This record gives sequence, structure tokens and C-alpha cells, in this order.
Amino acid sequence: MLPLSREGALLTGQLRAFHPVPPSSKRGDKRSKPERGIAWINDIQIAASAWLRAEPIWTKDQDHFRFLADALAEQFPGEGKLELMPRPYNGGRAARRRPPVGT
Repeated sequence: MLPLSREGALLTGQLRAFHPVPPSSKRGDKRSKPERGIAWINDIQIAASAWLRAEPIWTKDQDHFRFLADALAEQFPGEGKLELMPRPYNGGRAARRRPPVGT
């Protein structure tokens, strides 16, 4: 978790000005339109904070962050790229080991 700095807030506002609504969502997203809008703002804040600190983002759902990585690369060519990593854990829970078949 990273704090949202002044620079991060300014970058968030700039990204939000160019992209006020999230890209079209996948079918099956059960959130309401206002909930998706709030999630979009949160994603922008996370991306801005991570990009400014050159930190990767570890997430299972990378659609919005891919879009934001492309938006940052377009607005700031030649600057560092927002790096996305797959989520390395199972929802915060330890993975259950299954016993071998036949035991």
C-alpha cells in the first residue's frame, strides 16, 4: 500500500480529466454504475501512486491498469512504464493443498 502524495493527487486529476469514465466493463461485473465509477477513481489513484514511485502493481484484474499504463505512456512518453504483475496469492488465503489421488 502506498500513500497518495500531492504529486499523485495531481496526476490522478490529470488522468481523470482525460479518462473520466472507466473503459467498458466485462460482462458479469455485478457492481452498479456508481460503484464502478468509484472503483475507477481508486484504480487511477493506485496507478498514479505506483507510477510515481516506479513500483509494480500486483493485481488479479489488470484490465483497468493496462488501460492506465497505456494512458500514462501516451501522456508521458520516454518516462518509466507502469509495470503490472499477476496477483501472487490466492485472495489473501493460503492455498489449500489437495491430498494426492488414491490416498
